[in-house]
Amino acid sequence: MVFVWHFSPHDNNSFVIVFTDVFNHFNFHEFFRPPRPKNRDLNFHTKITLEDAFAGKELIVNFFKANGKEKILTVKIPPGIQSGVTLRLSGVGDDSVPGIPPGDVYVLIEILNHSQFQRQGDDLIRTLEIDAVDAMLGKSVQFNTIDGKTLDMQ
Repeated sequence: MVFVWHFSPHDNNSFVIVFTDVFNHFNFHEFFRPPRPKNRDLNFHTKITLEDAFAGKELIVNFFKANGKEKILTVKIPPGIQSGVTLRLSGVGDDSVPGIPPGDVYVLIEILNHSQFQRQGDDLIRTLEIDAVDAMLGKSVQFNTIDGKTLDMQ
């Protein structure tokens, strides 16, 4: 997209016209508009196991809204989620004030430490101790993975 403006030293309105065109083209009026009111957002914090982070999980969240009504939500935690990620459920938060949109629900995910695996980014690390002689001879070692499968390594 190319914008071309011609300025005339005799036209005092050139700057105003250009400024107005740019302002309208990029929707800057949306940027300066005060935010629309909505009901309050709700924040939750949950801890899940590394197995749940690996496989994904459906989490049930129940809470009471400001008007005293209980609400039950199903939160789908995607496989591979990282610790510290906040999931947003739009428009399902507090709706106690009529006439304005409901708030959102935010769920902060924390992944618990695991006794056998450590996570580094998208990788799972497991340390196995084997005897040096067994390693040199290519002895097979069996171990369980995070999803319960047994692997045989040489």
